[in-house]
Amino acid sequence: QDQSQSIFCPPGNDRKQGRKMEESLGALGADASLAATAASADNTAPSTHSTETSDSGVVNDGATMDEETSNNGGTGEGMPQVPNILPSMEDVYAARQHFAEYGVIRTPLIRLNMDLVQVAHDGFCGGMMEVYLKLENLQPTGSFELRGASNTLANSDPTKLEKGVVTASSGNFAQGLAACARRKGYPMSVVVPESAPTVKHVGLERQGATVRRVAFDEWWKILSEQKCPGHEEKCFIRPSGKPEIIAGNATIALEILEDLPDVSAIVVPYASGGLCLSIGTVLQALKPDTRLIACEVSTSTPLNNALLAGRPFFCQHTPSFVDGLGFNTVLPEIWEHVQRMVTATAKIGLNDVVQAIRIMVERNHVVAEGAGAASVAAALTGQAGPGKVVCVISGGNIDASVLADVLQGIVPLSPSSGQHPGRSHSSQSSSVRTETSL
Repeated sequence: QDQSQSIFCPPGNDRKQGRKMEESLGALGADASLAATAASADNTAPSTHSTETSDSGVVNDGATMDEETSNNGGTGEGMPQVPNILPSMEDVYAARQHFAEYGVIRTPLIRLNMDLVQVAHDGFCGGMMEVYLKLENLQPTGSFELRGASNTLANSDPTKLEKGVVTASSGNFAQGLAACARRKGYPMSVVVPESAPTVKHVGLERQGATVRRVAFDEWWKILSEQKCPGHEEKCFIRPSGKPEIIAGNATIALEILEDLPDVSAIVVPYASGGLCLSIGTVLQALKPDTRLIACEVSTSTPLNNALLAGRPFFCQHTPSFVDGLGFNTVLPEIWEHVQRMVTATAKIGLNDVVQAIRIMVERNHVVAEGAGAASVAAALTGQAGPGKVVCVISGGNIDASVLADVLQGIVPLSPSSGQHPGRSHSSQSSSVRTETSL
């Protein structure tokens, strides 16, 4: 099964049209090697989860759509209206005034040192592509999340924050929030999924946070309910879905448009969806003709599935070394807006991510984590289309052992797999390599 695939989003909410468009496009994007140089094998771990395919072509894990939508508080008829979480452009511009106080920097936008790439993807008419990197991995905490965290604390009630701050995060948002809380002297507690890499755990402790690892399902429950047992008196700050967070992170798009006014597309890694809303808010206001591409890794594609089905539902989540991506559904308040903002989704394989990390290290001496490199993987597999394509390098917090394997062309396993966290094993060899021309 191909691991690189795009879903193109029609305007408005006509998802029947979207399904017809998907059927007409067929099986999009063979898992070609990045920069169209060599084919890459599918090294995604095989699923042992029992699945079946619905009429819309979406993989269903057993529950009906109605059951799944009711389980996650979906967006069907009769459901409560979700709140509007989008900030105004005034809020976005105002977020910048807090950055110096919390150590947020304006990150560089650089060109990927590669020749122009011919786009030959079924979803686009073809043309030459020039890739740019928005280096959010150079923020002091190694991730864009410092932007939203700083704006959130700056707009929160200090008397509530003094009792302590708590969040559920895979690591990057928590690090940004912990760094900001430390500057103000607020106690910080973090719940992370057990698949979170060591480098992020260590980074949190370095910022003075108390860290607790839990199973993914428990972590997701805390995140979605915004309640952490044992910390009820503290101020819970969710890593997405807050206007202050979206406004802070939206400043990334402001900087991109200021540095590259004729940008054709912006590619954003899709995790909880907050970063997509941030970039989309600015693009809709200032440059609506710019394509917004949301990329997901093939081990977890909730947005891709929701766009095909016309609504969110719970789907399978398989942990991988791309720990910053991969939830099991689209949150209702995110879905309300992201379905209208995103031009297309890109689905990439783990091999694609490995190759993207290697290319950035080789060509630009830039180190990105798996989620941070996903945008480059999507672009170089042709799923962002032609023109000047900006890839948001969302973070650079990657374990040294994982990076060492990636640089050898090995697809690492998730730390929660029970095997060596830096190696992916198969029945035929002790490691899986990708062969690519850098």
